[in-house]
Amino acid sequence: CDYDNVTPWRAIVGVAFIFGIMGLISADVEYVDYSSGSFRGATETNADYVRLLNRELPRGCVSAINYRFGAEFRPTNRVFVRAGYAHNSTALAPGETGPNPDGIYTYRAELADLSTYNAATGTYQTRPVERTRTMISIGVRYRTRDWFIDLTGAYLAQQEMSLLHPGYVTPGA
Repeated sequence: CDYDNVTPWRAIVGVAFIFGIMGLISADVEYVDYSSGSFRGATETNADYVRLLNRELPRGCVSAINYRFGAEFRPTNRVFVRAGYAHNSTALAPGETGPNPDGIYTYRAELADLSTYNAATGTYQTRPVERTRTMISIGVRYRTRDWFIDLTGAYLAQQEMSLLHPGYVTPGA
């Protein structure tokens, strides 16, 4: 398919407090309206597909609030230590459960628990799958006048659901 993806608009507000040469603390809050994205550049061969994408996009996507916090401390003239936290909400519309307690929408797909299959009814119990991402990072930098070395580690927590063949699954099929 030959088309262009117009990405959603976003607004970011950030604040930082600098403590002389000893360090800083920063925070960002980002509002992203994923439902405002669109596709354009349809040709005769894909015009119906592009129209379908543009019709479904506002229904399948929502606005989201992402936030990030960070701090950096300079214990000596050559050593910098930092840490950060980031939370990214999903772009997908929420499922039946709606917003979570802090007001940020999360998409909840129902994932079948195969160990709970009931042969009499042909059903499974399900559990929700959230699609948000949280990242925590820490790092240290050693700096001289001519060079520096930087070491950072990050931990990413997210739940994802992938379907090899989307749709209903029939046991034994």
